[in-house]
Amino acid sequence: MRDRRRAAVERIALDLALEHGYDAVTVEMICAAAVVSPSTFFNYFGSKERAVLGPEPAPLDGHRLGSFAAGAGDALTDLMLLLVATWPETPAERDLLLRRLDLIERTPALRAAHTARIDRASEQVEQAALRRLGREPAVAPELATERAQMLLALSHAAMHWMIRQVRLEPATPWPVLIDRAVAVLRDVAGWRT
Repeated sequence: MRDRRRAAVERIALDLALEHGYDAVTVEMICAAAVVSPSTFFNYFGSKERAVLGPEPAPLDGHRLGSFAAGAGDALTDLMLLLVATWPETPAERDLLLRRLDLIERTPALRAAHTARIDRASEQVEQAALRRLGREPAVAPELATERAQMLLALSHAAMHWMIRQVRLEPATPWPVLIDRAVAVLRDVAGWRT
């Protein structure tokens, strides 16, 4: 029950922020619309920002990061599969994600918080990528670092492309979008498999 109530309050907070603008919405407005007390609101979220952005993402699963780091083959596809493992699957959940991203894009304070969240996850991913790409004895450490950073940058670019595609095709599974994104990157870069 608590999770459903929390999700309902998040949706209400997001709806109000989209309708009135993030800065114009107060915790009191959210509480009144959601019919919750301010103490309940702060117990669930701690801040208006967290209610609108949703809960802080958990660190990436250590087992999955370890499997990625130990993997071989197409590192970009493997990385993207790792990143979307907990992303929403249903069109309704994806709509919520897209609406949040729309609000984040037009709200500097939220954009900064969202970027900080991405940066924290990126640090974990870069370390796993460095372990994967630096295993080859002939690869100098500085080259392994550059490769890991490029892999991360490519995954960010592909994720942006996938988010645009989800707007057009809300039910397309993430693995299908990943395959298409990697194929487009390969084509643009002139890579041949």
